[in-house]
Amino acid sequence: MAKDLSNLAPSPATAPTGQPAPTRLSTPASDDPIQVALTWRLALERKATDLDLQDEPAAFRNRVVYGATLWLRAYTGDFDYLVELQARSRVKQRGVFPSYRQAAGILNCMAAEARQKQAKAQPATAQPAPATRIAVEDAGVYKLPDGTICKVQVTRDKARTYAKRLTEIGGQRATEGGTRVHAEYVYEAGLVQRVAAEGVKLTLAEAKALTIRHGFCIRCGRHLTDAKSVEAGMGPVCIRYFSGA
Repeated sequence: MAKDLSNLAPSPATAPTGQPAPTRLSTPASDDPIQVALTWRLALERKATDLDLQDEPAAFRNRVVYGATLWLRAYTGDFDYLVELQARSRVKQRGVFPSYRQAAGILNCMAAEARQKQAKAQPATAQPAPATRIAVEDAGVYKLPDGTICKVQVTRDKARTYAKRLTEIGGQRATEGGTRVHAEYVYEAGLVQRVAAEGVKLTLAEAKALTIRHGFCIRCGRHLTDAKSVEAGMGPVCIRYFSGA
């Protein structure tokens, strides 16, 4: 096992220089010991240990430890481990390095802080807007830009709304007014969000036309039997909804 030289000032042969020593991990061509140490740690792609440092050639190993020491001396955060190391005179003194194990811990903290800074510097990814939904008080009959007719209803607990699409299901049946196209409202998941984004409420004229076409009130679904309702094209309650009365 390599001798632990980390608590000794580097000798002229092993002192950090502008020329990077050979190493098994990629390092920058930089004279900045802190950058060299950080790049070495990030290239490791996992937590560093004292054995990782001891695996490096002595000159480069001292260079990385020296960079970690300089970073620690300039550290102004409140991480307990680093603050405790700063408080030890043996680390504060120039020319005295932490142990390999302590240096590995410092390097891991360096990497964590670098990733945090990088994350803060990157623009936040736009989050999709929460799905909108028709308010309970706005339940009713809507039309989408493509002509689709949707009925927005309130759940039994009166807490939210959902939507059904008016769907012609084929076949015809005779009524007092002549031939009617058979249709029914069919539930469709997610339709209420589309209605909220694109739908507009039916006008009274549009509602009457659909009621006559299909032979039932386009709002409540009931068949018109009262003579006045048949003549008006809609019952007295639902006609107030469309007229706004």
